[in-house]
Amino acid sequence: MIMDQFRGCVIIYNVDGPEAFLSVESATELYSVLASTHSPTLLPVTTKCWENQVKLVHSEDLVVFAAHGGVGEDGTIQSYFEASGIAHTSSNHRTSSVLVDKHFTKLLYLSLGITHRCGITRVGSMVLMKGEPVLCVSR
Repeated sequence: MIMDQFRGCVIIYNVDGPEAFLSVESATELYSVLASTHSPTLLPVTTKCWENQVKLVHSEDLVVFAAHGGVGEDGTIQSYFEASGIAHTSSNHRTSSVLVDKHFTKLLYLSLGITHRCGITRVGSMVLMKGEPVLCVSR
């Protein structure tokens, strides 16, 4: 199994910003799936203190991204891990920086002939997503 190649497993998720509740839910679900076989560590990050928080990750760990929005999705943290040689399950920092711009991404998909069925609806401070989920895994 791929995860057996690593010393440990760290689930990173953001706890501030409008999509924080999605991150917490994703991290909780990932933890419940991985807990029995991989003893993952939960690592919450914030927009202002992420640099100090990610220094807790060991170079031989695999980082599993459960972050939604902000520095966990825009390529910022991915760039740090790539520069540090730390494997992670997110897209690379360049791809993340493009895909975080949802409008541009939808236009890019359309230009490539890819239909897009997901929609995002904002209700107050909550973001509701509908459609089929997409999982992106890379090193």
